[in-house]
Amino acid sequence: MPVREKLDALRISLTTISCNLLELADTETVKAARARLKDEVGGYAGLTRDKAAQAIKSLDALWNSYLLLARLFEQASDLNKRSGLFHHTEDQVRHLLEGLSVELRAEHIPITSRGLLSCADQIERATPQQVLDAMAQQFCDARDLLNTVSTAAGQAAPRLAALRQQAAELEIRAARLGTGYAAPARLDAVLNNAERDPLSCAAELERAASELEQQRLNLKNIEQQQAVSRAAIEHANGLLAELKDLAQRSAAAIEETRQKIHAPAGLILPVDDSVIDSLVIWLASIAQSVAAGRHDAVKVGLARWQAECSAQLTAARAAYAKNRLALDECAEINGRFQALRAKADALAARGAELDAALPAAMLNAKRALQSKPVDLPALRAAVGAYEASLRENK
Repeated sequence: MPVREKLDALRISLTTISCNLLELADTETVKAARARLKDEVGGYAGLTRDKAAQAIKSLDALWNSYLLLARLFEQASDLNKRSGLFHHTEDQVRHLLEGLSVELRAEHIPITSRGLLSCADQIERATPQQVLDAMAQQFCDARDLLNTVSTAAGQAAPRLAALRQQAAELEIRAARLGTGYAAPARLDAVLNNAERDPLSCAAELERAASELEQQRLNLKNIEQQQAVSRAAIEHANGLLAELKDLAQRSAAAIEETRQKIHAPAGLILPVDDSVIDSLVIWLASIAQSVAAGRHDAVKVGLARWQAECSAQLTAARAAYAKNRLALDECAEINGRFQALRAKADALAARGAELDAALPAAMLNAKRALQSKPVDLPALRAAVGAYEASLRENK
């Protein structure tokens, strides 16, 4: 490429660089970063200060690099202008534009580390293109870093507020479940640092959010366990209510049988009140374990309680059926007697000749039914005789 074109390309690059650096410096992001770095009381701190300072330092270094290239451009332009028929400078200009002509920095080598033929100052050099490439990367890194700081500062406070709201809701939820809960301790520390160190705050917020999510899952698990336990307690109360009802009905059946049936046999006393009271107290203790969140103990306790209650229920159902047996048989015989009378009336209405002994058998069965208390064996015999007499009239 001709020297003139290289000079024009460098000039255009320098113009673009200066415009972009000035425009970036005028953004609120850069202004805010510079102001916060100067503020010792409310300025950036921690990781955010380090990153912001690094970015601002890079921007300042870009201006230094720009000035180095600008001076080189002026030098090359002056040499190019003096080039003529008797004064040829193209090689010098080309060396400036293509060679290791940019002196980046000089490093002093202590005598304790210097060789005999080494210079005291070691100079680092680069070509203009190498400097431009490095500046391009440096600009992007500084820009992105400042944008990261600005974004973190803008997002930290709302995110933290949302997490604190979640923590408060979880605390209320835990209290409603009767279980212990404590918000992540780092939330308070993050709250204090969110304004000054949003970058560190962002990482802490992620960890706090993860802890809150785990707490939410734990509480959800407790809610599910409580729902299962409450359903089991409700079912147990239903069994207990059935046992109490059976005891009452069985006692009533015994009383009714003794009043209506003569010399009843095989009656079984209902389950004792002390047994029911024991089951009530036991179930109340299990319910307290549910409220306290001791769900493993609830599971074991309910299994044992239900086994005991089921055994009592089986015995109570059998006792109730036994105590109702005479009453139910008496009712069944009465129903059979009424059906037999209806049959006899139907036969008479059709003009059938009925056995002369039938009215007496009917009257005998009726008296047996109306006797108080009922003599069940006599009732069976009387209704059986009435049925046999009626059968003869078919």
